[in-house]
Amino acid sequence: MLGAYTETIKLLQIVGITEINAFTRLRLSLNFYGNIPITSQKKWIPLGEATNHHITLPRLPAPLHTLAGLMMAHGLTRKEKLAIASMFIKLYKTKFILPQDCSILTALQYLGQTEPLITKLWEPIALAVMSTPINTASANVFLKVLKDTFTGKSSNSDWLLPKKDLSQILPNPAYKYLLANGANVLLRQPIKAVIYDDHKCIGVTNEQGSWYADNIVLATPPSITAKLLTNKKSLPIATNLSKITYNIITTIYLIFAKPVCLPYLIIGLLDQPAQWIFDRKFVGQPNIVSAIITHNINIPKYTKDELIPAIITQLNKHFPSLPKLVNAKGIQEKRAAFICTPMSQQLRPTHVSGISNLFLTGDYIGNYPATIEGAVRSGINCSQGILGAAAPTTPL
Repeated sequence: MLGAYTETIKLLQIVGITEINAFTRLRLSLNFYGNIPITSQKKWIPLGEATNHHITLPRLPAPLHTLAGLMMAHGLTRKEKLAIASMFIKLYKTKFILPQDCSILTALQYLGQTEPLITKLWEPIALAVMSTPINTASANVFLKVLKDTFTGKSSNSDWLLPKKDLSQILPNPAYKYLLANGANVLLRQPIKAVIYDDHKCIGVTNEQGSWYADNIVLATPPSITAKLLTNKKSLPIATNLSKITYNIITTIYLIFAKPVCLPYLIIGLLDQPAQWIFDRKFVGQPNIVSAIITHNINIPKYTKDELIPAIITQLNKHFPSLPKLVNAKGIQEKRAAFICTPMSQQLRPTHVSGISNLFLTGDYIGNYPATIEGAVRSGINCSQGILGAAAPTTPL
């Protein structure tokens, strides 16, 4: 996570998770290895310009920490550093909002970023944040995340690396918190339909039973929510949700015979197929490296048998002293994140469903990309809508 995920951090505190026990907090460090393509068509070939560059933000008040980190960056030319600084000055003046939304690529070009700089810095960052290619991703959503990360407290730009598996950090503590506060939690009960009566939602049902409530919140993915919104008052929202598309994210866990000694815990790769790799020693797995692939139009298609050898070849090119690989496991999420474009921004609903007591929440609602922070902020806004204007800041 980022330190800018303030509402997620508050939620974790509410359910009894302290940062020191769950996360390692590090200064933001961006470290990239790879080759810049030599054509504007982004054809990745070995003849591209090799580049290794590193940016680490020091412990200074914001925004001085960003400026200082930029000036001390390794691998960026003086001209590139000045271009980035000039972009941030322009963004501060406009409060990180463009008068008209456009693609991130168009916005970066407008803000004076060169094609090599976009390719070796902004494209991998934007893909990690947005899970959407920069030639289609919403610039204003991306700038919202940049604003939250690089303004306010300097700690907003920190990395928060989990020490435990995610079940121990949020789902299990949240489950225990709910039970301790009088909630009745039913697991493994996929809802098949919403029950309506005179254009009012009165309950939900599946093959095993029905449940009734004064207010109901659908915290389901857009595709599932669209199927559940069958009342004619909600059909326009359902139609929009059915138009939302998704990107695939694949995580490959590479298990080595000995502990891995990578130069950084988090590394961005500019060649293919892996885009980010994590040295998992921070979670007590020193012999495991996870490789992240966000699928988009620039990635060649690999078969299942080709992908892992291609990643190993890619890593050995940059880090030739890796130990022997003994195993590899992959997880692919077909609908890992909604594709966040200016057009999809018009499809994203509010927490209001059209039915007075039926509410919506999820990371696809609001002005954030597909992140846990977007989901938590959406949940807070939804609960405030239910409770009314007198709701507390964090009504959980």
